[in-house]
Amino acid sequence: MAKVVKTNELPVITDLTNAKVIGLSATGTDAQFPLAQIVRNNIGSVKTTDAAPVGPLLGQSVKLIGSGVPGSNASGTYTNLLKAASTPIVIPSPAAGNGIFEAFAKWNGSYWIPEWQELPLPIQDISGLTPKTDFNALSAKLPFVPSKNLFDQTQVIVGSFVAGSSGNISTGLGTGYAIFPLTVAPGQTYTMSGTMAGTVNGAVRYEDVSGNKLSWTQYGASLPFTFTTPANCVKVYLDVKNNATVDYNTIQIELGSSATAYVPFAPVLPKSSLDLSGLLSQSSGDARYVVPAQTRNLFYAANVVIGSFVSGASGNISTGLGSNYALYPMVTTPSTQYTLSGNITSPTSGAIRFEDAAGTKLSWVACGALPFTFTTPANCVKIYVDVKNNAASDFSTIQIETGASATAYTAPLLINSALLDFTGLQGAKYSGLKIAYLTDSFGGFNIYQAVVNGILKTSHINFSVGGSCITPGFESLPNGSSDQRLSGFARADQLTAATKDVIVLQMTVNDGYYMNQSNPNSNPLLPSPLLGTINDTPLASIPAGYTTNGVGATITYASALKGIFVKIMANNPNNPLFMVGPTPQFINGFARSKEYSMQEPFAILAQQICAYYGIPYADAFHTFGINYENKAVTTRDNIHPTDAYFIQYGKKVAGFLNAQ
Repeated sequence: MAKVVKTNELPVITDLTNAKVIGLSATGTDAQFPLAQIVRNNIGSVKTTDAAPVGPLLGQSVKLIGSGVPGSNASGTYTNLLKAASTPIVIPSPAAGNGIFEAFAKWNGSYWIPEWQELPLPIQDISGLTPKTDFNALSAKLPFVPSKNLFDQTQVIVGSFVAGSSGNISTGLGTGYAIFPLTVAPGQTYTMSGTMAGTVNGAVRYEDVSGNKLSWTQYGASLPFTFTTPANCVKVYLDVKNNATVDYNTIQIELGSSATAYVPFAPVLPKSSLDLSGLLSQSSGDARYVVPAQTRNLFYAANVVIGSFVSGASGNISTGLGSNYALYPMVTTPSTQYTLSGNITSPTSGAIRFEDAAGTKLSWVACGALPFTFTTPANCVKIYVDVKNNAASDFSTIQIETGASATAYTAPLLINSALLDFTGLQGAKYSGLKIAYLTDSFGGFNIYQAVVNGILKTSHINFSVGGSCITPGFESLPNGSSDQRLSGFARADQLTAATKDVIVLQMTVNDGYYMNQSNPNSNPLLPSPLLGTINDTPLASIPAGYTTNGVGATITYASALKGIFVKIMANNPNNPLFMVGPTPQFINGFARSKEYSMQEPFAILAQQICAYYGIPYADAFHTFGINYENKAVTTRDNIHPTDAYFIQYGKKVAGFLNAQ
């Protein structure tokens, strides 16, 4: 019997000559189709001293990473990668003010043919553009520290391995291997625990401040594993995936010689770092924590579940319905009246589902015209309310409150940052400035901007449209249409009249532009023809009647992004402009290689275009920690971050802005 091999278990180079797959013919009957090869385009990274990959296939490529030291570029002589007989590849050092981008070598059947781009680096000194502020570096930052668990899975390095026989690090090994870097103290004992198969093949590598290997220790037969760092050790690399199964949600690395109960990794701000004395009761001796006040509005837009719907006919919940449907989960009190109000088109198409503590459906009620009052049944502790029913909804107007009547809208209060004084914890670099965000559904949650405000003492204004992207989409639909999603290019003019000091463009690339539009399934590993190049002409205007979500589109991503930059810089010459790039999305359930190969070129091109215009760029795709392996932890729906990870996202945006 033939061996069954899952596609995510195939090696880097897989010859499937004479193999066949079973599928449906055009008439709907079973048919066998021959396969030739499954070829991974990129087969890893190569440093200047690494050996050449063995047995590459025609057209496969490797990424050139120079010395491999973080922050270094691809320049150098790649001794073992020959571009001709006895002629190694040499990537030159860039000219002053320039950088080397996208250095690759492609196998032509005989030799490795190098490709790279030398482009201007972003402008470093933008103080002249900002008369209202001082861009000196901060003298102090918020002292966040990790919880007991030191394992931050967003920092895992996929494709690398510490050899148990030598302590050396191998790279470019594929998704079956991973290591975790950790800053440590010399002479300190640590214990790693959790669910990880194949530990006997793993090891921990100890390094000094210069990155030199001091020694290494091979793991035992299973976890927990205790190790003590040697003298002068400031960093370790631990194998966390050894060509076997691992559950990152169980891994814990902690101080001490024994494993304790698992807790998730979560940076915390020690109470000792904050002076809250002015916020405590002055009329009693008891020290009470500061609790944010709850307004009467119980509806938090950040908790809306997109793509789900409560059926008015059955009270059952349907999922995967797309962005035109949404429901809202809420904890309730049994036998209590609540009133729903706000701007929801066609509310009578929706319903409210009542559940007990076990999540069992007790009953449901079809929603009436708003405002609508309902009473939870006995034993009801949770409800699901339809808040978008294949029509327009304005989440900023929705209110759910106790009682039998609707009162004037008030915003829900999660935390009042005005109550906390961070003055002593950071400098005045951005203090008092207003940031204007040109954004999409990420910005619509309004979570990461609040984190930035708390850290940098800023305020903000949002220009957010869910489903919008850089490139033109549904521009020609009338205002108020549930499908109208004006692009970033169309909305860039809204910034001009706004009161602001700094502009941040944070927009992703929606799924219509990732695919090969002429035939989306013909070869999903090919770049989208809508990507464009850095040489595309900046978009000046959107053609009349232009309505597309990718299929049939003619405007490239490069042209639209350059057009946005030209428009913003021309209309706002005194406001510094920054870009936060797209994060990976896992919208179609594709394999990791397919998602990555479709999406990464857009992030790379955005970075190159920003460098061309001297616009600082945050590489969220590669550095913000959302990836295929941890999407269940970092995202709520395979696209948008969870509330908890939006906080991490906000900290990264604040750190990026602070570094400029």
